[in-house]
Amino acid sequence: MEDILYDYWFCNIGGVGNVTRNKLLDEFGSTKMVYEANNMQLEKYLKPAVLQAFLESKNEDKIALKYEDLIKQGIKFVSYFSEEYPTNLRNIYDYPYGLYFKGNMTDFKRKTVAIVGARDCTNYGYEMAKYIGEELSGRGINVVSGMAKGVDRAAHVGCLKGTGAALAVLGCGVDICYPRENIDIYMEIQKRGAIISEYPPGSKPLAGYFPVRNRIISGMADAVIIIEAREKSGSLITIDQALEQGREVFALPGRFTDSLSKGTNELIKNGANIITDMQDIFDFLGANLQDFEEKNKKINISLAKNEKMVYSCLDLLPKNLNDIFKECQLDYDEIHEAIIELIIKGLAVETSKNYYAKTME
Repeated sequence: MEDILYDYWFCNIGGVGNVTRNKLLDEFGSTKMVYEANNMQLEKYLKPAVLQAFLESKNEDKIALKYEDLIKQGIKFVSYFSEEYPTNLRNIYDYPYGLYFKGNMTDFKRKTVAIVGARDCTNYGYEMAKYIGEELSGRGINVVSGMAKGVDRAAHVGCLKGTGAALAVLGCGVDICYPRENIDIYMEIQKRGAIISEYPPGSKPLAGYFPVRNRIISGMADAVIIIEAREKSGSLITIDQALEQGREVFALPGRFTDSLSKGTNELIKNGANIITDMQDIFDFLGANLQDFEEKNKKINISLAKNEKMVYSCLDLLPKNLNDIFKECQLDYDEIHEAIIELIIKGLAVETSKNYYAKTME
């Protein structure tokens, strides 16, 4: 068999985890040599039931057919021993021996930033995640996240507007879109990046898979940005793993009265880098900061007078229509008409009944 088939088989032996894989490779030196080991040599590493599954898995024809089926599905398998394996992942503890990719392979030697945060984020958190994702990608920086609702989705949406690769690490097989409502970005990411998982195709999104996959999200990155997290948030698991992996952590501050800012503010208090503007992350990555005012000039030029007035009153935090009325020297009909136009142009959003916020298009 080809080396890739030995690697593929090695990553799919039932009941064999990374600890056992490490021991087998230390003893035998390669996946091919593990495959060729005899029963007596394997007994001290594998329990009887696992050894039986091991022996039954050694069928060259079945291995080749399963691998061919991957290719037919447009799925690529990359082993730890391949040059295509993500560079940063090689240096983490408990790295996955194999990864499945659906989409376009990318340059994993490029700078890569992970963006994580709350699924039930505020409009402010969503817009900031999208904005940061776009600004990073606009400079050719890869953005990796977990394709969950909220901050993850926003980071991918922003990244897809730039030239960096969008990378989504799933807690299920790459052939399964989870959550289903993200099917639009699931399809788009495959054109501009890759859907990634250590779990074989067909693996369902089990609860235990997601904390484990988080080590890959942080492990692929040079830095991790967290945007909105409660005091006891699942996103903080990713941050713990990032710190263990020696990754630089950046946190977006928020109002201390907001429950979704407690986790990020606590991280900053304990020494995480604070993000006050894009220069903070660009300085670390060594990227160039372009003039952000140019974008705002273009927005203002394209707006009518009333639209400019209303837009200047909006914030990333939702405002009630009455508060906008107090700030603008316009009547309700004019304000309402301007808001509708801003929403149509993608510059504003109605977050709830009569509450509006600006976007960062």
